[in-house]
Amino acid sequence: MPECSQITQGLVVGRLTKLGFDDWTVISGSTAALCLSYGLLALVHTISGFCLACLPMVVAGAVFSTVIQAMITKTVRMEDTGKLL
Repeated sequence: MPECSQITQGLVVGRLTKLGFDDWTVISGSTAALCLSYGLLALVHTISGFCLACLPMVVAGAVFSTVIQAMITKTVRMEDTGKLL
């Protein structure tokens, strides 16, 4: 599902920030989505159900990691940005 992660980073994160959500709200929402998708994963009994449960997990994880990296990049000095990434 790397394609889903790339699409999420390109489309979903940008739209969420353009809608006016701050970083902490997006992080909280993606954390809640991760918790729900892990709970859904516990109820899965088929391969198709597993694939459906993984989709929100991948999207929420991609949003979470993208926003966290952006927040860290904003807080460090410009000369340390390359070291961070």
